[in-house]
Amino acid sequence: MANPASTSETIATNYDVFLSFRGEDTRHGFTGHLYDALCRNGINTFIDDENLRTGETIRPQLLHSIEASKISIIVFSTNYAASTWCLDELVQILRCHRERNQLVFPVFYKVEPSDVRHRRNTYKEAMDAHEIRFGCHSQKVKEWKEALAETSNRKGFHLKQGYEFKFIQEIVGKALTHIPPRQLLIEDHMVGLQTRVVEVKSHLYSWHRRLSSSESPKTKFYNNNTMLGIVGIGGSGKTTLAKALYNSICDQFECACFLFNIRKISDQEEGLVLLQKMLLSELLGEEKIKVRSVEKGITMIKETKRLLFLTMLIRQNN
Repeated sequence: MANPASTSETIATNYDVFLSFRGEDTRHGFTGHLYDALCRNGINTFIDDENLRTGETIRPQLLHSIEASKISIIVFSTNYAASTWCLDELVQILRCHRERNQLVFPVFYKVEPSDVRHRRNTYKEAMDAHEIRFGCHSQKVKEWKEALAETSNRKGFHLKQGYEFKFIQEIVGKALTHIPPRQLLIEDHMVGLQTRVVEVKSHLYSWHRRLSSSESPKTKFYNNNTMLGIVGIGGSGKTTLAKALYNSICDQFECACFLFNIRKISDQEEGLVLLQKMLLSELLGEEKIKVRSVEKGITMIKETKRLLFLTMLIRQNN
């Protein structure tokens, strides 16, 4: 499993996902596996350190980490509501949802959503204990009850029993659809770069519209695939232009990949297979992709339903 996120007093990192969970229930099982799957798919995920939760009050770095995340995944397990830390996290998550449009994914892990919503079984026991401790009319308990009800009314993921791996993949897949591809680093202050990007995008969209509106069955077969060639002498900025174009449109795709040094790699032994592995690994978020031949790689790419990408061919004139 990947190393947990840093838990220093000052949290400067922006996260894709914040995991809220009851450590004693799921840290070394379901939530641990979910965290590992998110990280393997390139999703920057915050999970607290086991030794972080000391004392009665939720520490500021956890609150900052929630604020700095795009998505919060809440793992409602049997004893989630028994933890005041978890309930405080839940209140903060919903506050960020209202104020920052943060996405919230409830996960009901071997508990019924109705038990969370109506505070039944272990959730009733936990809230009864909190009422005795803090007072049944305390503002804190009221906020916790409202947060449980509001979150459990949201559409989420529910696992009663069965194969957890498939369940985890569904959650990861949903998270991926809300996280744009990473942008490429480009040198600052490139004179005239944006003007060129606008011009190239204009040609790209114009060509794509012609393909999409064509009546030719052969053309319609390819109407979701567009190849763009950027031609020029060495050092004229072809790669920089391609990277800037990629950055300007990659967030419109579910997946995106920019492969470097294609000519050099393809000239190697099994170079085309290596490129296919790199492409599939980048887009599927899996490190160990097995491609036994170029033909097999082509089939795998075609059969990948969630594969949406733009191929940019850069050629140098001699």
